[in-house]
Amino acid sequence: METQTQNKGFKTYNINELLKMEFHKYVFLDKKYVYIYFKGKYEKKLSKNHLKTFTECDGYAFDYKRINDPKKLINWIYHLVGKNWCNNDMINDLILEIQDRYRKENDQDIMNWDC
Repeated sequence: METQTQNKGFKTYNINELLKMEFHKYVFLDKKYVYIYFKGKYEKKLSKNHLKTFTECDGYAFDYKRINDPKKLINWIYHLVGKNWCNNDMINDLILEIQDRYRKENDQDIMNWDC
């Protein structure tokens, strides 16, 4: 049984298929920092101790306050795409994670979707 359908050129999937798919997860946010992992997925079951031992070999980390508004986000995206280790999945994960946090904190989107 084929669950994909064509809809104006876009493939659509049912929710059960989406739940089975694996997506990259390069970015983790805690209350204070943004962590970008070089090697791909981090485990959601990270201990607080792991975050204390996060090193530049694991990835890139910076204070969340440095990226918590639209102008700062654009500046950080520009900064990160200049890094030779940065890829599209990392930027996508970063935008989605920052968007989720910003929406919870401010009850609005960080990006203006009306433009």
